[in-house]
Amino acid sequence: MRSQGAQKKWPVYLAGFAVLLSAFAFAAAFYFMDGMSVVHGLMAQLTALTQNATPAPGPASAGDALDLPKGMPDSFALGVWEEQIDSQSIIGQMLDDEVVSLKVDRVKVDGRKATVYAQVTFADQATAPGTIGLRKYGGVWYVGYISSRTTDDVAGGEKRDVAALKDVDKQLLQTIIAEQAKGKALTDGLVSGKVDSISFGKARPGSNAGVIPLEVMFGAEKRYADLVAISTQVDGDDLWFIARFNETGSDTDE
Repeated sequence: MRSQGAQKKWPVYLAGFAVLLSAFAFAAAFYFMDGMSVVHGLMAQLTALTQNATPAPGPASAGDALDLPKGMPDSFALGVWEEQIDSQSIIGQMLDDEVVSLKVDRVKVDGRKATVYAQVTFADQATAPGTIGLRKYGGVWYVGYISSRTTDDVAGGEKRDVAALKDVDKQLLQTIIAEQAKGKALTDGLVSGKVDSISFGKARPGSNAGVIPLEVMFGAEKRYADLVAISTQVDGDDLWFIARFNETGSDTDE
């Protein structure tokens, strides 16, 4: 006969197993389903499961707090959010298959900020100068702004107002920071000048999410990556944010 203590452990084990299954489901659904419904729905499920499995230690965290990497201030994440808002034109062009490639010209690193200067080639074979702005925290570079001279996007140099925490989609912002941190090898390659060029495959759009397969040239070595963008409403407008920029290890443009 099983002991009472062993019986009490089963709900915890089952909840833990459900959390693992949910994490795998997220990885697949994130790409092939409506991005924001997955983010919001799954986050709620995971929170409920973990709260039911074990008692919460200590006082509950503030509802307005961001769940960020240890030590990262809200202002850093909010800066990335605001710079992506300023990059809407070029993100839209990428999702509309208007951007074919970018060739890196040079990289400027200034402390915890880096600017990648590139030549952008469009589907109509027109070219224009472009820039990618990255911010560094905890040894990881995060993509902030992307701009091109053919768009109305800012060039990334001027001081801008940072959004208030109450005005952002906190779950999406947390997802952006967490997912971009996984692309450290790719952003390190950009900032170090090891990436020579990036070619854009055909975008796979969804209602609130889009995936763009990429071919990245590290010198003579071709690597595969993807860019995942998620849409949310900000002040009544549908805006796109780069949530993932990471290597995939294989060609995903099928």
